[in-house]
Amino acid sequence: MSEEGVYFVMKCGEVKMIEWPKAVCNTTAYDPAVMVCDKGVLSYSFYDERDSIKYKAVVIGTQIWMAENLRYSGSAIAPVGVCYEGYNISNPSVSADSVAKSCAKYGRMYRWATAMAFDSTCNSNYCANKIQAKHNGICPSGWHIPTANEWVILTDFAGGEETAGEKLKATSGWNEWNKRVDGWVSSGTNSGQGGYDLPVSGGGTDDYGFSALPGGRGSTADYYSVGSCTEFWTSFEDAGSKTSANYRYVCSNSKGINSGSNDKSYFNSIRCVKD
Repeated sequence: MSEEGVYFVMKCGEVKMIEWPKAVCNTTAYDPAVMVCDKGVLSYSFYDERDSIKYKAVVIGTQIWMAENLRYSGSAIAPVGVCYEGYNISNPSVSADSVAKSCAKYGRMYRWATAMAFDSTCNSNYCANKIQAKHNGICPSGWHIPTANEWVILTDFAGGEETAGEKLKATSGWNEWNKRVDGWVSSGTNSGQGGYDLPVSGGGTDDYGFSALPGGRGSTADYYSVGSCTEFWTSFEDAGSKTSANYRYVCSNSKGINSGSNDKSYFNSIRCVKD
């Protein structure tokens, strides 16, 4: 008997007679020495060899995604990305400890060219000829910036654009939103009103361990939508504008995941996908 990946294998000479999985998570075979199965979700941890930051990764369908946002900060000589620091991106009153906690929670945000490990001129020019099929960018070795199509694969697996956001959002950490309830109310606090706002949790069900959190986005002056939305860059440029690139976003007031076009100079989060 021998071991081959996630299976035990029995052979007669060189002929494989039978094999059986070391463990099964739902219907997926896995090696419990490498991965963990928790509530039907397969995950494992790894370290970014550049800075020794530990990340969690999850298996979602045929893909493996980081289960948290990238936090790579470059070097002291050439730092990259920013962390949410309050309402103003250069707010000097925010403590370093507060910034560090925010960075640990939401990860860092990057301009598109920085995320792709391109020269900053690519924020204002087309650079499609430099984009590789599995473009590493500033992701750890063995990982890459997801393509627009890889986001489609993830979205489709999670039920499609209209509901995938709810399944990919963390269960907590999102702002409530007011859902408008119309019609006559027969009893209770809002009795007799023709309509009222009902506070609703903005969190999701986190079915696959993707655990998206609302890190918002940044411009050259401010941060926006922290607590309410999160935005992720793809490696795909907008064919209609040399200064824009494709991104995906999820918000507290929606169950869906949406696609849009953002100015490349904005700061968005990065979720790397395994090569």
